[in-house]
Amino acid sequence: MNDKLLFHQYDVDFFPSVPHGHLNSNSSIKLDSYLGYTYETAINNKKLSRETRKFIASLWNNKRFREFALDSINYFINNNPMFIWRVNNPRKLPRFK
Repeated sequence: MNDKLLFHQYDVDFFPSVPHGHLNSNSSIKLDSYLGYTYETAINNKKLSRETRKFIASLWNNKRFREFALDSINYFINNNPMFIWRVNNPRKLPRFK
């Protein structure tokens, strides 16, 4: 899917998003796959930078990533029924042009 990031299919950690990516060169840096922000989890989830809209759109326009993300979301919903999502319908995946 992406050479820069590693996404874990059934990551039990929700921060910063479900799904989220871990930087290959430093797994404590995580990407919010919706908003594009990166965070350093070893430093109290310090916000670092933001990926470009083009980069995030390329993730969400990738059919394999969309299937992966939906599977991850369904798994998280089934295993964390009390989790409060930041959107009304987490199964409604973003669309980019």
